Amino acid sequence: MDKAKEEKKAGHMKNSSDVSERAEEAEGKESEKKGLSKGKKIALFVLVFLTLFVLGYGGWMIKHHMDYAITNAVFVDTENIINIGFQRVGGRIIKMTKREGDLVKKDEVIARIDPKDYRLAVKVLEEEIEATKKRKGECRHLERKLSQRSQR
Repeated sequence: MDKAKEEKKAGHMKNSSDVSERAEEAEGKESEKKGLSKGKKIALFVLVFLTLFVLGYGGWMIKHHMDYAITNAVFVDTENIINIGFQRVGGRIIKMTKREGDLVKKDEVIARIDPKDYRLAVKVLEEEIEATKKRKGECRHLERKLSQRSQR
């Protein structure tokens, strides 16, 4: 009986050592699952680096476009761009009488605008005034005729 107990105990020990080996293997696999493999770590690093690079480059481009007016041919420093606007009139500038940095006094002429468009507009309005005067005369004539007929 002692022999049977010893064999049973030895079998139990063998089973328990198998179980402990299996537990160690499972722990090793779990630790591998929890931590990233070397290839995945490199891929993650490259992805983060590229993301930061794209964001940095995009930020630089936005700042660059805000600092410079860009055309197809040149870069112009926007600190030197002055937007001149005329509140009352518009048109093509044919002559600038002042340069950048010159002092300008109130009511001083700084630019001459092409008068062609305004001359045409005046001509059209004058023709409309003449046509209206003519219609007014015709209406008065018709009014007189009607008043003469109604008096009869």
